[in-house]
Amino acid sequence: MSSVKTAISVEKSLLEKIDATAKNMSLSRSKFFSLAAKTYLHQIETQELIEKLDEAYGDGLDDQEIKTQTAMKSVMRRHAGDAWR
Repeated sequence: MSSVKTAISVEKSLLEKIDATAKNMSLSRSKFFSLAAKTYLHQIETQELIEKLDEAYGDGLDDQEIKTQTAMKSVMRRHAGDAWR
């Protein structure tokens, strides 16, 4: 996959935290931003999927379907956070 250079503005204190965290993770600043963006996009996609599931199955669910839906949401939310581990 090809890379493209870009320039962004962030608060100084945020950039300092990013740089420190990236260093602790042995990542370049660019890699850190790429991972952060991918993770955030994945979280948005996961939330959109959860909302679609709610729309499709949210009304009139029986107790077992509610338990299954709750478990699925939990797994999806956990998976969205696993990208940083």
